[in-house]
Amino acid sequence: EDLGDSLQIVKNYTNMVTMLSDAGEFAQSDEMAIEALSFLKTIESPSHEATLYNAMAINAKDQNELQEALYWNELANSTTTSDRNRLIYLSNRANIYKDNGEYDKAIDLYMSLLDDLKEDSNTDNYNRTNNNLNFTRWLQTKDIGLEDDLLQGLELRKEAGTKIGEIASLRYLTLFYLDWNQSKARIYAQDMYQQASKIKHIDYKLEALQLLMQAYDDDLVKHNAYAKVYMLAQDSVQRVKAQLSNKFAKIRFDSDKNRQENEVLKKTNLQKELELAQSQQRNTMYLALGVISMISFFFIFTVSRSRQQKEKVKEVYRTEARISKKVHDEVANDLYKVMTKLDQD
Repeated sequence: EDLGDSLQIVKNYTNMVTMLSDAGEFAQSDEMAIEALSFLKTIESPSHEATLYNAMAINAKDQNELQEALYWNELANSTTTSDRNRLIYLSNRANIYKDNGEYDKAIDLYMSLLDDLKEDSNTDNYNRTNNNLNFTRWLQTKDIGLEDDLLQGLELRKEAGTKIGEIASLRYLTLFYLDWNQSKARIYAQDMYQQASKIKHIDYKLEALQLLMQAYDDDLVKHNAYAKVYMLAQDSVQRVKAQLSNKFAKIRFDSDKNRQENEVLKKTNLQKELELAQSQQRNTMYLALGVISMISFFFIFTVSRSRQQKEKVKEVYRTEARISKKVHDEVANDLYKVMTKLDQD
């Protein structure tokens, strides 16, 4: 902020938005996103703007606010200038349709995406979209004939080596089998729980425990055992989230406090600089007045002295003139007397 680097501010905010979203702190994540968007009023960065809209869409979806999710997703799609990112946002939109029960819209969008992804070098994007398509078809039709397609989807995700993708496929298969094959549902739910535990993905781990409880709803002992594990894990998650929220609040408080202290310090320094500048200006003014006074005094003194000298010269002249006249008159008078006497003699 001190440097006025709005773009770097937005980048840092975007990282915090993502981390808070991953931690389940959706309200704070949205708050950060809105704050970041305010900095984009002064600069143009469609990629960051679209990323923030997409983050808010994901936050809304994870909170089951699906209409809100569609609103932010549409903004992300209309803002981005990246074809690759647009495909990601459209995939997210299809997922929102799926979760909202709008299966026809979801299927049409998945089909359209598959056509665009055929040439994509990243095969996982194609596999993920195809897997989502098959699961959505099953949600719409409950056709168990889609079993092979879903199993193939799992194998493709395993071959790609993407653990998150593998866990997502295991989740789909668990939900698929829960309706008509409890034993298989238990196998895939257990596998999902183990894989989620390996990578410490708490959300998938909790969902796997919920699916295990459903799969063992006819076995009270095992159902309660998984329920106990779930409650312990849930309590742990809540504590961690509370700690995270408190820690984040403290970090922001310290940051804001430091910012305020820096502002106070900055204002104090500015005040001191202003006072120093004013003091220097006063000193300069006093010096200038002193110089002017000295020049004025010297000028007045010089003029006065000159006048005095002129008066002295005039006085000397007048005195000399009087003396000269007196001498002249007396000499002339004596000469006259001498000439008269001589004339008489």
